[in-house]
Amino acid sequence: MMKVECKKCGKEYTLDDEDVGDYVCECGGELQKVSTLGDFIPALLITIVIQFFFGIWWELLPLGIISVIILWSERKTTPSNITLSQKIFVLWLIVYSLFVLLTVLWSLFQVVV
Repeated sequence: MMKVECKKCGKEYTLDDEDVGDYVCECGGELQKVSTLGDFIPALLITIVIQFFFGIWWELLPLGIISVIILWSERKTTPSNITLSQKIFVLWLIVYSLFVLLTVLWSLFQVVV
């Protein structure tokens, strides 16, 4: 199941994981997939694997795992329904991922130099 919305009128539909291009809104507008908080899960999992592989900031690893659990429970929340606390949580995830990425890049830079 995925949510889509019309680019023209904004009406939302739910499709059974089918190709969005096969459908058109009642008004004739093109449909597009609505992003959800669940879209962050793959990137966060990659961040955790990189963090684990490089052994960076072990203290933050449980926070990453808890973040995945929280995201999984909120995975169907769309941007139009997001609360302030969820926005702060997403900001935390972005900062966490950037921190791990920058640490990895710094480590790799130190090895090269």
